[in-house]
Amino acid sequence: VLFGDPERFVGVPVTSSTRFEQLNERAIDLLLRGDTHTIEREIKERTTGAGFTFSSPYFYDGMAYFGVQSFVRCAEENERFGACSDLLICATEGSTGLDFVQSSFPSDFIKVGLTIEKNTEMLFNNTCNVFAQDRSILLNIIPPSDDRDFIVGDILKTKEPLTIVTRKHDREFSDTINWVLQALFYGEEQGLTMNISLCEKYTTLTSYVSDLNFMNAVYCVGNYEEVFVGDNSNRGMNQINNGT
Repeated sequence: VLFGDPERFVGVPVTSSTRFEQLNERAIDLLLRGDTHTIEREIKERTTGAGFTFSSPYFYDGMAYFGVQSFVRCAEENERFGACSDLLICATEGSTGLDFVQSSFPSDFIKVGLTIEKNTEMLFNNTCNVFAQDRSILLNIIPPSDDRDFIVGDILKTKEPLTIVTRKHDREFSDTINWVLQALFYGEEQGLTMNISLCEKYTTLTSYVSDLNFMNAVYCVGNYEEVFVGDNSNRGMNQINNGT
């Protein structure tokens, strides 16, 4: 929608521990990796000391546990004695999941990895026996083919409103990003889908947000369902409000 060209952007890899620093230092323009909107991050995010702006939530998720079935039950029930004394929970640095686990268990029950991939590796090599992460991510992890009984727990321990994050002092850009998101919602509500024939490529860039065609977001890349959701069966509470 900003450039009239769905290919005109650069995806920059970030880590859980440095992503807010990269955004604050203008190495990137926004975060679109499933970041939870919290009051702390809006006022004074802990790694930067800065506040950030958050879009409307585009997906509601929740932290769950994944791992060996008996230890998942231990974690869900906050048990750490007897048969649960060997419980070890992996969580990702800089995540709200780690915050929750640290508030629920002593430090000797917790292993911290820098990335989701590292935590998955630690789970499968027995460094830990449970992984705490957003449930939508856990459902996409393929367990190894061995005799360990891996499950994804059914209990959501937190509520995670996932949003797009921008710098706090760039109000116009933040609003523009949020309006793009609202256009995706509107597109699904109205039954509008990706249509390259309607995708407008600008010949010149405007200086006025009001001149942007926000429906370009839908026509160039798709509506909310096409971009963020995909399979309807996994939507949970992430349904478009049709007034019923």
